[in-house]
Amino acid sequence: MDKLKMQTLDGVQRNIDKIAVLFPNCITEKMATDGGIVHAIDFDKLRQELSSEIVEGREERYQFTWPDKKKAILLANSPINATLRPCREESVDFDNTQNLYIEGDNLDVLKCLKETYLGKVKMIYIDPPYNTGKDFVYNDDYMQNVKSYIDNSGQLDYVGNQLEPNLESNGRFHTDWLNMIYPRIKISKDLLADDGIMFVSIDEHEISNLKKILTEIFGDSCYIGTLIIQTATDNNPGQIKIEHEYMLCICKNRNTLRNWENNKEETKYIQTEYERLKKIYCDDCEKIQDGLRIYIKKNSKLLKGITHYDNVDSKGVFHDGDIANTAFGGYEYDLIHPVTKKVCKMPEKGFRFPWDTMKRMLEEDNILFGKDETTLPKPKNRLEDVKDKLRSVIYEDGRSSTKRFELLMARDIFQNPKSDTILARLIEFICKDGDIVLDFFSGSGTTAEAVFNLALKDIKLKFILVQLQENLDESIKVATSKAKKTMTNAINFLDSIKKPHLIMRISS
Repeated sequence: MDKLKMQTLDGVQRNIDKIAVLFPNCITEKMATDGGIVHAIDFDKLRQELSSEIVEGREERYQFTWPDKKKAILLANSPINATLRPCREESVDFDNTQNLYIEGDNLDVLKCLKETYLGKVKMIYIDPPYNTGKDFVYNDDYMQNVKSYIDNSGQLDYVGNQLEPNLESNGRFHTDWLNMIYPRIKISKDLLADDGIMFVSIDEHEISNLKKILTEIFGDSCYIGTLIIQTATDNNPGQIKIEHEYMLCICKNRNTLRNWENNKEETKYIQTEYERLKKIYCDDCEKIQDGLRIYIKKNSKLLKGITHYDNVDSKGVFHDGDIANTAFGGYEYDLIHPVTKKVCKMPEKGFRFPWDTMKRMLEEDNILFGKDETTLPKPKNRLEDVKDKLRSVIYEDGRSSTKRFELLMARDIFQNPKSDTILARLIEFICKDGDIVLDFFSGSGTTAEAVFNLALKDIKLKFILVQLQENLDESIKVATSKAKKTMTNAINFLDSIKKPHLIMRISS
């Protein structure tokens, strides 16, 4: 038998719900008389929706605000009475290590780090809670320590990123998330070097609010762009199959940035094969070219994106590019064929290079002519000039990151760990030897793994990782059934390596 509800319906709330259906733009979050946050109606907006004339109300201005925003700013700026305590007994070569793994609330830790690392961090990457309606957010009540807060709330997220569930039914749904993320990003900006970069992972739930926070704190001109990370295939029923996440990128000072490009890793395979064939066939470019094309065809998956670099001349490997301009109005001049001594056919839209550039390319043997003047010449794009550039869409099978993590650890300890290969690629674009990379939502420790992998390529970096301490034995008592299964796997793994049941001991 269903229990009787000993309370009548809330007529005000019912009316608000009805108005929300007709005018969703008029629903906002506001401070209640008891200090809480509730859904409410913006009456100025509602009156304007119901009027054919301009309705007088509050002065209009462009702004991004929410309840308690002033408190979030105050929280970011306020000092704390805390310090970082070294754990020599739990460290490896404490006196010589260049890396830090810090247990604690990341807001407190960021404030402590300002004492030593102000303006010294080259890159920050964070993967904060996405506010999906199922995850958690920090409750920034510093009158309680972590243990007493757990006792009071009865909640802990198993990855340590959150302490309090933020459900969609919560009247403070966006407010709580904004108040959590804003002060942390604001403080972290101070840690960035003048040419520092910040990347933040997010999905569609809060991407618009996150971008507004970043541009408010760093400035519109510092926003670099958004990466789309495609990692999944969604076959669930619904309307749009979401198969990607986002990574927002912003900088400390746009004027200090250089262009991001690296030597493309795959080119070394073609170059190695070219050098092997050259030892066999000496200066016979035709035979070297034939052999190289056979190799490229057999290894097309390994050489993705550069299989068209399959031509050989006396200088090495090249791709015959396009000499025509992409739009009408290109450069026009006479280009003489070296054999027939006649003027070569000119592209309909003109040449893409000015004459000075063309002259230099001719002198350097970087123009490929046809058998006579009737064939358009082509530029020789050299293999050694191929650069890896950061493009806005990145694809990687999300299962590969999970498999790599499981090879290092065990199965089903962390769900959907971030890609260490994508992170390593981003870091390589931005950082140089000796630079510091910071991650204050460290989770499974992917950022550290990326830095270690780059060390194998002789790129020597330092990392600082921050993770909230969490006892899995306590967390599992209040976890959902799905989370309990993952926590049990984590506890079993920690037992196998004889470590205490703390979340950080998995990745550290």
